Amino acid sequence: MGGYFFALLLIIITVALYLRGKKKTTKENIQMIEEAKNLGLYEPVSLHPYVNENVCIGSGACIEACPEKNILAIVNGRATTVNASRCVGHGACFHACPVQAIALYIGTEKRGVDLPHVSQEFETNVPGLFIAGELGGMGLIKNAVEQGKQAASYMASKLKKGGNNDFDVIIIGAGPAGISATLRCAELGLKYKTVEQDTIGGTVYSFPRSKIVMTAPMELPIHGKVKFVETSKDQLISLWSDVISNNNIKIDENERVETITKDGDQFKVTTVKGSYTSSAVILAIGRRGSPRKLGVPGEERENVFYRLLEPELIENKNILVVG
Repeated sequence: MGGYFFALLLIIITVALYLRGKKKTTKENIQMIEEAKNLGLYEPVSLHPYVNENVCIGSGACIEACPEKNILAIVNGRATTVNASRCVGHGACFHACPVQAIALYIGTEKRGVDLPHVSQEFETNVPGLFIAGELGGMGLIKNAVEQGKQAASYMASKLKKGGNNDFDVIIIGAGPAGISATLRCAELGLKYKTVEQDTIGGTVYSFPRSKIVMTAPMELPIHGKVKFVETSKDQLISLWSDVISNNNIKIDENERVETITKDGDQFKVTTVKGSYTSSAVILAIGRRGSPRKLGVPGEERENVFYRLLEPELIENKNILVVG
């Protein structure tokens, strides 16, 4: 009889300690959420996970799968977002969930995002104007690459060649979708021009060096399958640079677009460096926009930053923050 009592007591103590631990974890995670709200990190800026609490079983598989850490946490036995603005959108949590309780969304009730209306061929209501990548709601790098390739293929099938245009197509943006679209256009033998307001990589370039940005293989036009399982920002930028260099692909960096107009079947794209005409335009500009510069001497120097890429590099230094 004493043995049964001891076993029952042991079970009660174990359960009590387990529940106490869960309660402590929930309290800590709620505190993390409040801190994220105070720091402006709670509301997502782009693609992010949404957890269906009615389906979630609290296994924690999504939390373990996320390379970024502290994006998701368990609160009251269910996964919830904590630092949503730090989500890169590689979708590891989505694939890891055993009960499919996670969906990937862009925008929230507080921070709404208007997505442009495009056809199944990624063409807008303006004939000849196509959209690919995050601007159209496709935030995963692998999917953005695929969408850029498909948009270029559909564009090529509708392209009206001939005339006095400078190019068959002008691609705006050199992030995942823009690079993929550029490679596909080169593969198809089209006369193209790709412009990027910053440098190759687009939004990916703004991530810290060690950040894991992709967790699934992808296929690049011309290059073929990329078999990376986990890819850091540096690896991905290096890969794109090698593919571009090895295949003589031309991308005009630091060339910001100012206006796009259309006259009949001809597009006119005006940048800070000149004006060009084309039969089609592919927009792959992401959602981060352009920085508002001050227009003062020296603002293009290497010690002037428009994104905080590596905060540790300016630690304990004299800095000026504008904005």
